[in-house]
Amino acid sequence: MKDTTLLYADAGPGLGLGHVLRLYPLFQRMKALQTEAEMLVPLPENRLHELGLVGVREALGGPDPVEKEFTRLQPSIGILDSYRYTNRFSCFLRQRTGCKVVVFDDHYMLEEDVDVVINTSPAADGSRYRQSVAKTFLFGPRFSPIAPAFLDARRGYRVRPVIQNILVALGGDDATNKLDRLVPEVARTAGKNVGVDVLGAELPRNAASGVRAVGWLRQEDLARRTIDYDLAVLAGGSMLHQFAAIGMPIISWPQTEKQQEHASAWEKIGSVVVLGRLAEIPALIFSVQSPERRGQLSEAGRRIVDGLGVNRIISHLVP
Repeated sequence: MKDTTLLYADAGPGLGLGHVLRLYPLFQRMKALQTEAEMLVPLPENRLHELGLVGVREALGGPDPVEKEFTRLQPSIGILDSYRYTNRFSCFLRQRTGCKVVVFDDHYMLEEDVDVVINTSPAADGSRYRQSVAKTFLFGPRFSPIAPAFLDARRGYRVRPVIQNILVALGGDDATNKLDRLVPEVARTAGKNVGVDVLGAELPRNAASGVRAVGWLRQEDLARRTIDYDLAVLAGGSMLHQFAAIGMPIISWPQTEKQQEHASAWEKIGSVVVLGRLAEIPALIFSVQSPERRGQLSEAGRRIVDGLGVNRIISHLVP
């Protein structure tokens, strides 16, 4: 049997799509290198198709069917991006397959011993792990897996003299979305001459006229459209990495305590402005009106996320 790399990413209500969309570029690159690789995600096949996740297989029904796939595939490397099952799956892979176990863990939830820990947060802190928990630690946004389409957008993105279009996104299937409150405030502050697009299938009930829903875009389509936006208002998840890599100025409204920790770290390095309360929207949008200020945010983001994370990870995993 050929050596197989198995990738598992969690998804669903309350989790969003960030785990899946972070792991997918790594899966793509392994397939391009003609590495035997399988990626499992707890989403139905039609949803995987909508998201443009070619070659990814559905793994529905909870952790038991996933573990049966682990047993069947007997991978040589197992890569996990899952908060619900990180420790269960890590233990299972080591005991039942003996493979090298790699875990994405931005929130210090890992308890089982593994081979490699990847923490892509700007605030990654090795002291928060037991020293023996892993042989190798890959820390910081330089290890962020960024899809090739976002690197293409990075080459074409420019900070324009005035803000013409704003993108608002608070996560894929994230149950904590507060778009009903956020979008009208952004549109009112920006004014009628600024376009406001919302990532998602439906607009908030009280959205102003002129605000558009752009749907759940595939990553390639989203990346191509970024060149049209002068500012992004995001939550505090994985999209911060993608948009920082492009050089998009970002206002981050964290939706959880964990996202707050990450967003604050992004703010310290100068690529993000953090929104603490919705009432701060007018002041924050005003603070990034000048192209000089947006240029500072853009350069800081591009500096910390250069888009080569997939290469760095693979160099540690594949001889």
